Amino acid sequence: MGLCTKALINQVLCEETVTVSRLDRNVTIGTIPVPAGSELSGQTFVSVLDCTPLLKDGVLGLQISLFVQEELYLTTPQGARFPLEFGFRFQEFAPLTSCDQIVDFEEIVGELDCQITSVFGSNQLTLNANRTFDQRLEIMIDARLLRESQLQIALCPPYAIPCEEVPLKIGI
Repeated sequence: MGLCTKALINQVLCEETVTVSRLDRNVTIGTIPVPAGSELSGQTFVSVLDCTPLLKDGVLGLQISLFVQEELYLTTPQGARFPLEFGFRFQEFAPLTSCDQIVDFEEIVGELDCQITSVFGSNQLTLNANRTFDQRLEIMIDARLLRESQLQIALCPPYAIPCEEVPLKIGI
């Protein structure tokens, strides 16, 4: 009789890097003066709010919700710096193109989960003469498609638990 235990694991069905992008034109800066020769710079922070496996038009993908926060600075040619802060929620469906080895995914999509392993990207800013700017945000997300499974694992003593009751024999 062997010794064993049960383990609950997340089986990785596939891994993929998906790209989501967003183009915003003529984002208003407000009442700050923007003389010719001014520059726009700063940092963009992206947080993943949610990632849900989904079927859309028969295509398996991820519905990804992000929160984007921008801490920008408008610098005039005279050296004056004006802080600008923006934040917005961004949601997009990203098809999974390398997960075609999953058989009958239509039937198991409700059992699937998503895990984000890394997020990176770029934000291209273009300052316009009319006190607005354009931005092209491109975000690459490394994601795993998971399915929870239960396994029975054989273990070695002293960490083992009997799979079944073993009768005790005492000899005299």
